[in-house]
Amino acid sequence: MIAGVAPTDLRGTAFGVFNLVSGAAVLLASIAAGALWDKFGASSTFYAGAGFCVVALLLLHLARESTHIRTACRL
Repeated sequence: MIAGVAPTDLRGTAFGVFNLVSGAAVLLASIAAGALWDKFGASSTFYAGAGFCVVALLLLHLARESTHIRTACRL
């Protein structure tokens, strides 16, 4: 996806920025997971992961529904 949307002369920079943001997100998630594990135990980390998964699924469902509504309105 990055190669498809980035301008040819900035493709390397786009990959670098993507990996920087991805790495920062993984670092923050790991710190949060470690803090949960230390403070509340191992099960809390997995419950939090399951909760984030459910929230992501709901957001994807809402995004899909709004796309279907916009597509139907164009017809």
